[in-house]
Amino acid sequence: MPMPFSDNNKILISTPKDAILATLAFFSIFQVPIDFEKLWKFLYKQHASRQDLKKSLDELQANKKVVQQGDLYALTPWDERIYFQNQEEIKKRFNKIKRFEWLLQVIPFVRSMAIINSLALGTADAQSDIDFFVVTRKGTLYFVRTIIILLFKSLGLYKTKGKIKEHFCFGFYTTQDNLDFSSILLSGDDVYFSFWLASMQPIFGEPTYFQTIAINNWVNRDFPNFVLDRDILARNKNSKVSMFIKFFLEILLFIPAVVFEPVLAQVHIRHTFKLPENHWETSTTIANSKMLKLHSLDIRKAVRLKFYQILTRLGVI
Repeated sequence: MPMPFSDNNKILISTPKDAILATLAFFSIFQVPIDFEKLWKFLYKQHASRQDLKKSLDELQANKKVVQQGDLYALTPWDERIYFQNQEEIKKRFNKIKRFEWLLQVIPFVRSMAIINSLALGTADAQSDIDFFVVTRKGTLYFVRTIIILLFKSLGLYKTKGKIKEHFCFGFYTTQDNLDFSSILLSGDDVYFSFWLASMQPIFGEPTYFQTIAINNWVNRDFPNFVLDRDILARNKNSKVSMFIKFFLEILLFIPAVVFEPVLAQVHIRHTFKLPENHWETSTTIANSKMLKLHSLDIRKAVRLKFYQILTRLGVI
């Protein structure tokens, strides 16, 4: 089979062994090993029971195609010291989110918020920021963004070009009536976006998160083992105090939100496209009334190419 580097091709994964290699290939791009449960959940384009997965994994290890250290797996050995350092960095960022979770929960007109990108994928390191995906009430996206910018800049937590490490990055907003992401997928395989969506970790607003996954059910074609963790609802319930504060703020700010949203949308959208980086060749930035996706350096094509190259070298494709 020729190397499928065409933008329109989708690769065929035909066995659990190939699926294991494909999943480990993705994480190898970021030099990160994964445990058995993560491998099972993100098994790429193949369904397998845990028993069958373990059997295939053992065979790949016997053939020296997969490396195991402790309870972790990868295509090649990794530096355990760096791995555990990065795990501490990841833990530090989750602890920081926990400290400010109450504040995130009371932001008016936010229907769901989730951790995304390197922190959710487990690929973060000491220099990583903390990325959030924000779903807002219809017609309030830029009003919400204005509140978030003012609030977190005043606290010194908002990511800027000069302040990245451990800072909060709110680079992806969408409205509650705009949860279908099929139009922003790359043609062919969009391997990074698939892993991005499946790894998303909701902080609150789980019903909206579940709705997002249900609408984008193509994610189950890429990860047939992927199932929603319904226990999230029990773990991440908003406190009654947070819910009351949010409800009060939404009543108080309802009319200002309706009045100022069109003006703020114009200001934010105009500013977004004034920035030169949003006109770079690598940019896939979107800024409209229903979505703001700041993506001047979109790595998806580069990740896909590297992914295909690894799978070709392994004889999977």
